[in-house]
Amino acid sequence: MAEHAAVNRRVVGSSPTRGAKPRLLVGVSRFKVGVNMFFVYALYSSKFNKIYIGQTVDLDKRLTEHNAGLSFYTKRFMPWEIVYTEKIKTRTEAMKREKQLKSQKGREFIWNHIRKENTAGL
Repeated sequence: MAEHAAVNRRVVGSSPTRGAKPRLLVGVSRFKVGVNMFFVYALYSSKFNKIYIGQTVDLDKRLTEHNAGLSFYTKRFMPWEIVYTEKIKTRTEAMKREKQLKSQKGREFIWNHIRKENTAGL
């Protein structure tokens, strides 16, 4: 009986009081605390003539993940190279800009940027 009572013993303060609401950390990234900048980026696969648009806090790490086949969509079209980036202050703004670039006009903008880069390199 003593063992059973010890297992079911309730620790004082372990449960929130009735009506308590969970605290949300406002303005804190899920991935890194204290991050100052976010990146919206466009990748290009010259082998498959494909583009990919995304956003991240660590551009180098994200490119490595894409080229290592760790992303469901991008693993089929490796290798990738970064062709466009923008620095943005908040994740909310970065997600909004990513959505804009994924629109038809945004994709047109990225394709024009790639064409311009290719003709400048000739």
